[in-house]
Amino acid sequence: MIGVMKIKLLIALGCMLMATSVVAERTETISIAFKDFSKGTQYAENEEHDLGGGLVIYTTLCHFTEQLRIYSSNTYNGYVISDPLPGPITNMSFKMGYKKDVLNVYGSTDKENWTLVKGVETTSTSYMRYTLDFPVEKGYTCFKLDVKGEEQIRIESMSITYVKEEEIVVSAPIFNPVSTSFCTDSLDVAIEVAEGYEIYYTKDGSTPSYTNNQEYNGIKGKNVTIYAADSKVTLNAIAVDSTTGKYSDVSSATYTYVSIVNDGSKTKPYTIEEVLATNVSTTDRKWVKGIIYGVGIVVNDTLKSIATSDFTVNSNFVMGDENAHILVELPIDDNIRSDLNLKNHPYLSGKEILIYGYLDTYYRVRGIKDPSQYKITYNVPINSYGYATLYSNMPVSVPDATTAYYCTIEGNYAELLPVGSIIPSNTGVIIESVPNTICTLPYTTKSNTNEESISNENLLVGFLQDSIVKANGYAYYALNVKDNKLGFYIPQTATDKTDAAAGFTAKANKSYLQVPVERKVKMFVINRENDESAIIPITHMYDDVIYDLQGRAVYAPTFGIYVKNGKKVVIKK
Repeated sequence: MIGVMKIKLLIALGCMLMATSVVAERTETISIAFKDFSKGTQYAENEEHDLGGGLVIYTTLCHFTEQLRIYSSNTYNGYVISDPLPGPITNMSFKMGYKKDVLNVYGSTDKENWTLVKGVETTSTSYMRYTLDFPVEKGYTCFKLDVKGEEQIRIESMSITYVKEEEIVVSAPIFNPVSTSFCTDSLDVAIEVAEGYEIYYTKDGSTPSYTNNQEYNGIKGKNVTIYAADSKVTLNAIAVDSTTGKYSDVSSATYTYVSIVNDGSKTKPYTIEEVLATNVSTTDRKWVKGIIYGVGIVVNDTLKSIATSDFTVNSNFVMGDENAHILVELPIDDNIRSDLNLKNHPYLSGKEILIYGYLDTYYRVRGIKDPSQYKITYNVPINSYGYATLYSNMPVSVPDATTAYYCTIEGNYAELLPVGSIIPSNTGVIIESVPNTICTLPYTTKSNTNEESISNENLLVGFLQDSIVKANGYAYYALNVKDNKLGFYIPQTATDKTDAAAGFTAKANKSYLQVPVERKVKMFVINRENDESAIIPITHMYDDVIYDLQGRAVYAPTFGIYVKNGKKVVIKK
């Protein structure tokens, strides 16, 4: 298929990037040698033949063989019809012969109403090339062939040329470097565009514009210098074909000056913005702090996209967010890859990390290579009573001077039991530590040997995001202090603050006491005076609750003396 292009320009008058239409008239030629195709059925009716290049013909009372044989006799009057081509036919050419007959060539715009374009008479029984032009202004996209004579014409090959209209698209400019931060006095930005186009840009965030007299507003040029004093600059640019007046979509990039205040030490780690702003490779490792955002999808040694869920890559992760991020290499056959890859540890996504590695270019973007140390922690505020709750979807270690508990029910009491040195993932716990401090619990890849029993018995539940919780047969309690008593109370976010089974709004990474609704009470108070491991229920929601003489709620009393509604009652055998 051969193509030749012409251009016609249609301009819609207006301003401010009002649409223009530049259309390329490309002529396409389809050439057919019939010997290259499978034979058809002689004298078939409406037999379809796909000749490639978008050309489909239908033969009736013909013979599709080494040649296209179109018969003309008292018995058989054959013809050929084509499907519409993408544009008007400009000419057709045939290599044909066998008999001195006339090949009638017709044109149509709808495949129903046919107009004779020309009758081409073969002047020899030998195969010769004959060409005819179509009236392009008629817009014929279909053709029909039949024969006027006493026998047949055989066509060895033919070609059809037609016009195909295509809109010319001017590619948008590309900034080099793309949006980034910088920490030097200035930053040079090149605006790249296809050869032959001009560039107009603005530095104030406004859009380069086009007016009806074909003048462009903006600064003309391909190189821009951004200065530290500018603080933050948004460049907008368009590419312009001055010959046709066609322009591209607007490209934008933002450049921000960052003052470096950290030094990459463990106590003053670099931020993501500082790593991007330095844009240099380091010969020694640096500490960087940021949020684990996802994994990088690399194609042909280039970062193409970022996956933030359904992780399938274990060789890297991305720190930062969608607007500012760096790529972190996870070395092969290294504990760092084993510990930090999101394919095996998806719960690390969204966690803050402190990581120690070389600042360098990694898959053509800023990144950290060959990290050797890391730190991921939960920082839990401990209240003045020395307690807090936590729900973690990653395993964490319990530091010194700290105890983590899970909660079970034993008889009419809820009990706190020590978790051990490792809090398993997806486990709600109560943290006991130094009052009025921040308790730091580091991520660990170690496991808790009692994880299964803790999971089966634990009454503490939690959520990774703020969530609206429906009761569904349970009562919920949140850690709080009331009347100088630390315990679990109906959550302040409950839809009915008098009913623990009414549902509530849970806070992310906090744990809540969940008990069957038939055991619901007004509160559970942490009592350290008599039993170092007990949470004791002391006040029941309803007036007809029965207590023993020690003040404990009894849910299945047998015979004996109890207290009900403030009075002693005797249950006999």
